[in-house]
Amino acid sequence: MNPPTAFPLLSLLLAVPALGSLVCGLMGPKRPWAARLITSICSWATLLLTLVTALLFLGSESAAGIWESRNLIEMMGVNWALGLDGFSLVLVCWAALASTVLLLFCAPFDRRSAIWILLAESMALGLFLARDAYLLLAFYGGLLVAIAPLAGARRRYLMFQLAGLALLFGFFVRCYQLVLVQTGIASTDLSRLQSLVLYPDEERTLFLVAFAGVAFALPVLPVSSWLSPLLESASRQGRLAVVALSSLAGSYLLFRLVLPICKSGAFLSSELVLTLAILTLGYGALAPGRPWARLVASHQALVLVGLFSFQELGVTGAALQMLVLAAGLTGLALSNARALLLFFTLFLTVAPLLWVLPAQWSHSRGFAALATLGFVMLSLRLWRETIARAREPAEPKRGLLLAIPVAFWCLSMIVLPGAWHDLLAPAAREVLPPNAVAEEER
Repeated sequence: MNPPTAFPLLSLLLAVPALGSLVCGLMGPKRPWAARLITSICSWATLLLTLVTALLFLGSESAAGIWESRNLIEMMGVNWALGLDGFSLVLVCWAALASTVLLLFCAPFDRRSAIWILLAESMALGLFLARDAYLLLAFYGGLLVAIAPLAGARRRYLMFQLAGLALLFGFFVRCYQLVLVQTGIASTDLSRLQSLVLYPDEERTLFLVAFAGVAFALPVLPVSSWLSPLLESASRQGRLAVVALSSLAGSYLLFRLVLPICKSGAFLSSELVLTLAILTLGYGALAPGRPWARLVASHQALVLVGLFSFQELGVTGAALQMLVLAAGLTGLALSNARALLLFFTLFLTVAPLLWVLPAQWSHSRGFAALATLGFVMLSLRLWRETIARAREPAEPKRGLLLAIPVAFWCLSMIVLPGAWHDLLAPAAREVLPPNAVAEEER
């Protein structure tokens, strides 16, 4: 691995929206024009820094990408470790773009919402860049705090999310203790946690605790009862923040933190997880009412279907499905034009058939058949809700122009799947058990 970069570009990327949130909060409600100016400057500056970071990453010849590391609490082994690989690069670009659109284009300016959107942007960027377990959970907790006011969060939402965070923190503390016992070194570095030697029963227990914590955020049955009432009361920005950021953060933690540490425990528990994923798909397809956003959130169950195929194609497909959901939600939120609505719905419908379900079919045909049935029912329901929404008045031309670049981004995932696979495969291999990696290489 190459030495860390001398200039703290990644830290600066997190600091700009956080500073903008602080300044807007200190200004008070008497000067809305100044708050709008600060918000615009911070949004465009973050987007520009993201573009510079992406260009530096794509021009780098190092497989390690861009990263930086500094000691925070040396005695406890806590470091400020940020890094960028192909997977986190795309998530960072999406977070910066979606936040800018929410702040500047989607609705009349509201100082209070701008404060929390900027803070949520900073926390989301930190989550996608963190390479230390303590930082991952700290940024995840900060993201939950920032999302709550945007979504008009109710007591049930906060109770469920805090319960999940407590379970994840308990998982982290136990892994930290095991690292200290096995190596004699206090460290929260992800690479050290991933090298833990665990007994099968203990590893399975740790995985189940961590997965329970992630399940609250995805959400999957039986802990999804907070989602429907919250989406009914949330604003437009709140719906996007809850469905996209909260569920995406949960699946990202599963991908980056839980599975690399508990690979064998995840394999032993795969049937349970796949059963919950299939039940969640069926719930999204068959539950009464017209909660359109809940139908989109149910697509997160497909991430589990791909991850627990334990094949490179399936894991890469699960990572791509996370990006599909983020891009599709952004496009659906930007425009109500009938053609674009139908394109984004087609995109959400076709993508899992290309990347996720084929790998699961070769891994477990029974679960793949059930997942396919649930997905078909979910897709039919999603199409019905989309056609009903397409009859509503279309968005202004500004929303249409903003949605078109997102549509091209989505189209590239279908037209150029090989390029996306090459970008995401290194991160996907960290999730696979060693025997699965060896089999893929053969």
